[in-house]
Amino acid sequence: NSPISKLEVSPSQLLNSRNLRSKIPMKQELLKPNVVKYSVYTEMMNEQKEQKSYYDRRTLKREENFVAGEQVWVQDPSEKLWYNGKIIGKLQQPRSYLVSIDNKGIKRRNAVFLKKMHTNTT
Repeated sequence: NSPISKLEVSPSQLLNSRNLRSKIPMKQELLKPNVVKYSVYTEMMNEQKEQKSYYDRRTLKREENFVAGEQVWVQDPSEKLWYNGKIIGKLQQPRSYLVSIDNKGIKRRNAVFLKKMHTNTT
């Protein structure tokens, strides 16, 4: 029965159009259905859209595309260490690449475990 911030109604009031029973004493009239205004629903939906936009803004990550022959850093998921590697090619599975890793052979790695290697050109 705790109200949502900015809306002044609780989730149970939105769902059931009334307060739910609890151990806290309250008047019987508060337990009777009382329809919540539609404007409260629209305000809640606007709040949720705004929260979603803030969440999506910081989590949106662009996928890097790698080219065959490109030097990359490759993370070994079991060891959490990064090794030198070279892209051999892209596989059919989404975000998957075939990578030749120094001293480890040829492995399939998801793009999450690959980083572009920036070389100094001086």
